[in-house]
Amino acid sequence: KEWAEEVHNNAFPAFCDNPSGRGFPLQITEFDELVEYCTLIIFTGSVQHSAVNFGQFQMYAFVPNSPFNLRKPLPTKKGEATLEYLLEALPTYLSAGLAVTVVFALSQFSPDEVS
Repeated sequence: KEWAEEVHNNAFPAFCDNPSGRGFPLQITEFDELVEYCTLIIFTGSVQHSAVNFGQFQMYAFVPNSPFNLRKPLPTKKGEATLEYLLEALPTYLSAGLAVTVVFALSQFSPDEVS
């Protein structure tokens, strides 16, 4: 009971006062619930995390694939996208290098990973 309360109050603070049941429950009363939430935590911290992070470098190493890094909004109407506009929208070398470095670091395997 105390473990569930601790996780509910500290790990998911945005959901603490939400009566709709989103987030982690305040208490776990059934063994099946304990299994379900432990499975969710293990899955999120391992398989899902790997699936999301390890493919990032392949996608974002090519800077134009990183729209969060553009200096201008993408055109919304046909004919507005000229070569000059798109080149001006691309990030600076420094910004692009930083973004690629961060994504590279996030997509690396841990040196002490068990295989």
